[in-house]
Amino acid sequence: MNCLFLSPVREGWGRAETWMLHLAVGLQARGDSCAILADPRSRWPGLCREEGLEFIPFSLRNGALLRNGLRLQAIFRERRTDAVIVRGFRGARWSRWAGPGVAVLLKLPALRDLTDRLADRLTFRYGADRVLVDSYAVRDHYRRFPWVPVGKICAVHPGIPVQGDFPDVARRRAARAKLALPEGSIAIGVAAPLRARSHVMDAVEIFTQAAPGPDCRLLIFGEGPMQTELKRRSIRQGLSDRVIFTGWRSDAAELMWGLDMYLHTSVEEGLPRAMLEAMAAGVCVLADRAGGASEILHDGVDGFLIPAGDLTAHAARLREVAADPALRARIGSAAALRIRSEFTLDAMVGRIQDVLEQTIATRRLLRRRVKSVRTSDGWHWIARPDFDLQKQGTVPIGARTESGSPARLETEPQTSFRAQRCRKLFRLAHRLALLDTETRPHLAAGWRRGVWGHREAVLITGSVAGAVSAEEWLAAHKNEWVERRRFLSRFAIWLGRRHATGIVPHGLQMSTLFVRETEGDLHFILGDVQQCTLRWKPTLREIASQMIDLLRSMERDLSRADLLRFATDYRRIRHLHRSVLRRLLVKMDRPDAIQGGSVASRFS
Repeated sequence: MNCLFLSPVREGWGRAETWMLHLAVGLQARGDSCAILADPRSRWPGLCREEGLEFIPFSLRNGALLRNGLRLQAIFRERRTDAVIVRGFRGARWSRWAGPGVAVLLKLPALRDLTDRLADRLTFRYGADRVLVDSYAVRDHYRRFPWVPVGKICAVHPGIPVQGDFPDVARRRAARAKLALPEGSIAIGVAAPLRARSHVMDAVEIFTQAAPGPDCRLLIFGEGPMQTELKRRSIRQGLSDRVIFTGWRSDAAELMWGLDMYLHTSVEEGLPRAMLEAMAAGVCVLADRAGGASEILHDGVDGFLIPAGDLTAHAARLREVAADPALRARIGSAAALRIRSEFTLDAMVGRIQDVLEQTIATRRLLRRRVKSVRTSDGWHWIARPDFDLQKQGTVPIGARTESGSPARLETEPQTSFRAQRCRKLFRLAHRLALLDTETRPHLAAGWRRGVWGHREAVLITGSVAGAVSAEEWLAAHKNEWVERRRFLSRFAIWLGRRHATGIVPHGLQMSTLFVRETEGDLHFILGDVQQCTLRWKPTLREIASQMIDLLRSMERDLSRADLLRFATDYRRIRHLHRSVLRRLLVKMDRPDAIQGGSVASRFS
């Protein structure tokens, strides 16, 4: 793979930049080509020299938009870039404009980086192929937006470079010497940008309430606009000699070895890297039960979780742990073992490399100018990388795929658009995959000019493993009202998110929808994409027309209460008023089209 990392920072340094640096180093160590695009006035040039990474000067300046876009396009073309990893929506939009065939992965480090603005919607829909977040808590946080394709968001826990064994007395002694800590003192650390959203002020308040003793020190790693206010607060509390501001330290990970406890008070972070570094050094961590902290710590085993915002409980726990050296040692040892087994840098790079390879393969299939492969029998093919064309050979009428399901054949004499239609359906299925809509596997599309100039075309699809049609599922659970309700609720949410994303599967029936149950949850799969359309914003008339078709196909197996539950869950996910949905159904329904009255009358 040939990967680029686009960083917009000019001054300062944050968790996202550290994550990008370690990811680039890890991918390069695995044999991939990596380069950093960043402002030459930032810290990137020096760090790239130290780590052996290629640095390309580039800055997204507001005054030279066209020049920046053309230069970025030239960089992509010259390096034959496969994927670009960017931080921020602005970089994702420019990357998509400059490289339509390049896989764009967007890094979102914090919860507030996504809004309901039109620019964010456009970027999420067209700009980014995948969105990388640090924890499942952040991924679930973004689900409150119905237009966010959940499958686009990949939660990958960050890893850290772990060196040396635990315990290491020499490293601890060296770290405490650098921090100038007195012998026998208890060091409590906090590492975060000094701004309001990091809640570092809460750490000072917890330290004040706990009053752990004169031998305790609170060390604050970081810099930011709140540093002056924090110093004034510590002076007012009489803690000026016990609260130490170290500023930004490039060796913060090494200095963690000198701590005894670590406080994590931020409730808006995905998964803080500094907390992982403290745990790797065998430090006892006290964290709010919020964000990704609860995904790492097991309360009372390898750390302590305190209810978010409860400063009194935080202070009480800090006082208890500070007075018990054996407890700190036991918790710290368990934390160090867990980090070395699950949160290493190599594990993170491996997971992201898998995401990169899958995204690059799918993005390549969407390129209109992708070269087809011609076989000896005269067929031209575009196929998935895992589909073996050599075994396929000539595809006769009624052929079957390797999985045993019938191939969908498109053969019609003197039709010049059939080959284009096969390619269009093949690409549409993979475009839907990037938009978090699973379809029947589309393996290959082939075409050739047959006898007497007739054109033949074939679209080969595979079977859906472990899935049954929704019609069969409902029939099997006809007498189980709890399972039926669960199905309708999941299906309403699934359909509502498809419509909010701009996907309208026209002609959707229970016979063309497949259901797969995995770990107690239901996953829906489109069996037919021929009538599926992509819209920026589907009209309410389109949605109402599809709802009528769906309700007619479902009402044979479902009661009025079931249909009401489906409509209620759908309008909730779409934020529609009840009267709006009913008015649309009445407008689009035809009482003479179905025996027993109109569908809309079932909701009156």
